[in-house]
Amino acid sequence: MMALYGVYYLQRSLGLDPYVSLAVMVPMMFAAGYLAYRYVIGVASHGRDENILLVTLGVAIVLENLALFLFKSDTRTIDTAYTFTTVPIGSAMIALPKIVAFFGAAATAGILLLVMPPRPISGARSAPARRSAKARAWSASTSSTSSP
Repeated sequence: MMALYGVYYLQRSLGLDPYVSLAVMVPMMFAAGYLAYRYVIGVASHGRDENILLVTLGVAIVLENLALFLFKSDTRTIDTAYTFTTVPIGSAMIALPKIVAFFGAAATAGILLLVMPPRPISGARSAPARRSAKARAWSASTSSTSSP
């Protein structure tokens, strides 16, 4: 939501194309996310997953209500020269912004796969191996007494 309003105001004030403004907004939102985690979410969560969810929900509620207060509930749009441009693909007419978004998402996924290669999900498979001896004994004693 913050990035959407940022792109909107960059287009309104500087006349930047929405796709060009991504070069400004992506680093800004990365910095905002880092700062939010470093100084709000990480501090208030104390490392517990439940607290992280609650703090994140609280931050989202505050941001949504702040945006509603500042910007009201008016609909805002950005009109560009290519907003209603369509491209014929087979018998379908696809909107140009959707094609650009698709290839942008595919390129981002490809870059992320290069930067962060997939790793096996080993945590789920090794969880039974990490059980304590008491838990293994309890599991063994109950499994031998259960009926099919």
